[in-house]
Amino acid sequence: MAITKLVADSLGTGVGGKVLQVVQATTSTNSETSSTSFVTTGLSASITPSSTSNKILAICSFGGGNNNGASGAGLEHIYTLYRNSTDLGAASSKGFNPVTYYTASGNAPILYSIPVSINYLDSPSTTSSTTYAVYFRVNNASYGAQFCRYNSTATIILMEIAG
Repeated sequence: MAITKLVADSLGTGVGGKVLQVVQATTSTNSETSSTSFVTTGLSASITPSSTSNKILAICSFGGGNNNGASGAGLEHIYTLYRNSTDLGAASSKGFNPVTYYTASGNAPILYSIPVSINYLDSPSTTSSTTYAVYFRVNNASYGAQFCRYNSTATIILMEIAG
């Protein structure tokens, strides 16, 4: 996983909305799950906010896909973002970005990769190192989901925004 970090120490103080630092991580490692509980995809990055009033903008993009020839309709792969051990998409049982594969009854969907993104502005209220990670699950344990299907590149970018 490649990690890039930029810090802007020469920015003026007291002005909200400035980007203070940027952290990026990537992976091309395919992972898959048949779990109905969230499991990690392996895509994560850590950032240490300089003030408790600052926000973190997380931007995640990756390819998701099914990993077997499932039949039926409405097979969902559900993606969410965690801050440390807290599910930031917990307000919905569908996480941030459910991907639904609709097929005619008895017909298997084509195995493919679909672009997925999660964008979230968080208020972690801390100056400790904070890890953001993408997790995923399926709605039916008989069928699996893949992350970084075909070893495509997944990216997470974290930006500290002055409060």
